[in-house]
Amino acid sequence: LLLVTTDMGEAQGFVTVRIDPAAGRITTMAFPRETAVESGTDTYRLYELFASQGVVGVRDSLAALTGLSFDNYAVITYNNIEKLVTYLGDGLLTELPENLDYNADGYFIKLEAGTRVLTAPQVANVLRYPNWQGGKKQKAAIQAQLTASLINQYLIPARQSTADTDFSTIVNLLQS
Repeated sequence: LLLVTTDMGEAQGFVTVRIDPAAGRITTMAFPRETAVESGTDTYRLYELFASQGVVGVRDSLAALTGLSFDNYAVITYNNIEKLVTYLGDGLLTELPENLDYNADGYFIKLEAGTRVLTAPQVANVLRYPNWQGGKKQKAAIQAQLTASLINQYLIPARQSTADTDFSTIVNLLQS
């Protein structure tokens, strides 16, 4: 699965999700939005390619770059990620690698490093955080980490009785 996250109409994250049922494992990997990829004879950054060719163009270019085949793809906004976390239980357990402290242009976040249970708005604010010590690479890694946390915490056998409703809710929050 290729998952593209967007905020205010612009692509922010590009996360691959690989499901290995035989091993009982799901892995995630993210690409920085500034990753250079080729499409035809032109070179784009992933977010530019998404803006001009959509998720299909990104999927095809990442497949060519990595040799991975993406059977499925999805696009979800940060606002819909908030709605998803609220629906699933309004708390996401994750590890913050550093203190987050930022206040500008109507955006505010202040969270200490360590294991945290994030509310739905905090999840979106962590995704939006602009000052990661590890820069663009770490911002991409956080996208993958939060995706893995969401899957590991909520897409579990204990929720089997709500699987159909969960799937329907997730699909309805995705963009086409």
